[in-house]
Amino acid sequence: MSSAPNPSRPQHIELDYRDPRFSCYPADLTSMHGRLLVISLRDLVLWSREGEELARVPSVGGSQRFYPSARPDCVLLGPTSPGAGNPLRLFQVTDSGLTLLKERLTPELEFKIGNIHAVDTEEGLYIATSDLFAFCDWEQDEPIRKHPLQSSTRTICFSPDGTRLAVSHKGRTTIEILSTADGTVVQELSCEGTPWSGYVVVDWGEGGHFLT
Repeated sequence: MSSAPNPSRPQHIELDYRDPRFSCYPADLTSMHGRLLVISLRDLVLWSREGEELARVPSVGGSQRFYPSARPDCVLLGPTSPGAGNPLRLFQVTDSGLTLLKERLTPELEFKIGNIHAVDTEEGLYIATSDLFAFCDWEQDEPIRKHPLQSSTRTICFSPDGTRLAVSHKGRTTIEILSTADGTVVQELSCEGTPWSGYVVVDWGEGGHFLT
């Protein structure tokens, strides 16, 4: 007799990236409540743990990736690089599929180059590029506030709650932690690496308690 899946036990889902429904290898993946969200070249697809396709949403703009959201059962989808016309979209994952809750174009990213990062919080939306970060309202075109970053900035990553921004610089073996309220440096961390190698990649762990 087979038993029902145990939600507390890790589930294994096997998907073949050569499947024509992907249109290419998966660009980004995340899981939620035993379901798998996959970004392919053209679509955002929600799969069940049994490998059944539950929902499919056409992609817009260029390549996409997932960014953090503090809202329960939600995922933030946005561009991997700056450029005009690439929106950020907030989806709620429901039993019936995917529901688009919010969408915002990103004029802050126009004419920018380099890395970007974003996080959706209960207060609003944070967006960062290699030369600035901004706090925005989903419904407004102009940022509520923005702060410049140094020209040596290479990688940026918001904490899950949006209160801090980790920044690495070209030619440095330290990581700066900035307050997103006013842009001040609240902490500086030393890390292994060689300045000539380029830069250190930063990322926050789940809950924002660890930085990798």
